[in-house]
Amino acid sequence: MSPILSRLMSSSLGWDGGTGAWSRGQGQMLRCGPEFTGILRPIPGGRRHRSSVPQCIVLSLFPSMPRNTVSFVHKMLFLGLMAAVFVLPIPHTITLRLLLLLVLAACTISRWPGLLRTMWAGALRFPSMALLALTAWIVVENLAFALHPEESWRAFASDWLRFLTLLMLGAGLADRLGDSQARRGLTVVFAALLAHWLWQLGYQAWLAYQGSALVLGLTPFADRDTQSTLVTFGMALSIADLAARRFARPGLFPWREGLSWLLFALGLVATILLKTRNGTATVALMLLAAFVLWANHRIRSRRKFLAVCAAGLALSGALMAASVATDSRWRGLADTVAFSLDTEGNRYWLNTRNEQTVFPPLPSGQMVEESAYMRIAWAKVAVELIGEHPWGVGFGHRAFGWAVHEKYPEALDMGSCHSGLLDFTLGNGIPGIALWLLFSGLLMRVGLRRFKTTGDASGLALALFVFGNLARCAVDGHISGWRFELFGLMTGMLLLPKARQV
Repeated sequence: MSPILSRLMSSSLGWDGGTGAWSRGQGQMLRCGPEFTGILRPIPGGRRHRSSVPQCIVLSLFPSMPRNTVSFVHKMLFLGLMAAVFVLPIPHTITLRLLLLLVLAACTISRWPGLLRTMWAGALRFPSMALLALTAWIVVENLAFALHPEESWRAFASDWLRFLTLLMLGAGLADRLGDSQARRGLTVVFAALLAHWLWQLGYQAWLAYQGSALVLGLTPFADRDTQSTLVTFGMALSIADLAARRFARPGLFPWREGLSWLLFALGLVATILLKTRNGTATVALMLLAAFVLWANHRIRSRRKFLAVCAAGLALSGALMAASVATDSRWRGLADTVAFSLDTEGNRYWLNTRNEQTVFPPLPSGQMVEESAYMRIAWAKVAVELIGEHPWGVGFGHRAFGWAVHEKYPEALDMGSCHSGLLDFTLGNGIPGIALWLLFSGLLMRVGLRRFKTTGDASGLALALFVFGNLARCAVDGHISGWRFELFGLMTGMLLLPKARQV
């Protein structure tokens, strides 16, 4: 340190240039080291403790700060994390969400070099290698095969790099909090998602109280798909919490099991009242996966194993039956599928955004359900285009639209094909989707192995969360935007706790 800076810090903040420590008076010293340890702790009796310059500055500027400074700093991080997760899906809050994320990044960025070393060791090495290989492939694919390079690079910066940044931010928060506090961080994330559930349910209850008939699917902001994402992300954590308790392991959340069951039931109600078929199916699949995992771990008898799996299938089927009973769009779905697959004879999929498009009645007399028609027809066309572009057409969730316009110039403005996995495959080619599926599979393996080895419920939550996201992305275009960012943040937080022990 320079003599001028040393004298300045000595006079204003109590820096002792000879010992390299900060004095808070009354014999308390803090030894400052180059790394940011994340621990703010006054050391009584003049004992020295390695800490960081930012921590020492805080303690010197605020000598009256409570002795339990660790708790104070963690509470500030928890508050910022809850605000960031709550604001992230709300439209027209870009400035606020960026500000909150920047504050969280500033609190964790000094951890990132150490995190990178951690992610290249132990159980995290193989997922990290897959992610690095995928990133390198996307760069090569954009350079060699992109139909619209400028848009592909813009999407790479706005979606992929943000995903990687939020993944590191989530891991940095978990590392900053430490294993003992990381579970509270996940509780904070769940609380932010729960607030959206309550907002949604309260809004529908308020409309009913005002005298309106209960109309399922109404939302206080954005669309049902946005609300459904928040419910399914939260339900992944809720199901993991209950499943861990059924494994006779500590739950993911600190409260009693009765409250966990209540919140799980609340999530089921929110899922049904939103009237989103894909969201309901995703929750049903995560439930079934939890039953299968529990039966495989706890039951040795084949007959009992099949009985438990059948019970899980029955519960998942009951949830889907409730969706069918409350959502009229399920009716006539079989006829719509047959109509949709004839993409050459029925070319309405080329201009479905034209409000003047009129579909003919189905053989059953039912009308074509437009959402199902678009998804099925576009999925078939996307598979055909993947065969024509096996190396991809450039990174971006609009890859389907780029490929369609190249082959069908008469098509109206198109973007996603409503399947994130097909969009990703068409954009990044077969090697890209293979690496993404490998990365996701390795994440699930890390989570399940950690849960089996250490009993940490966050490992089970990681596996169910990634599995649920994969299932949802098969039928919804969620590998972009705030959903992809939130997936990265939550994955990072679930990835790190106790990872070094596995």
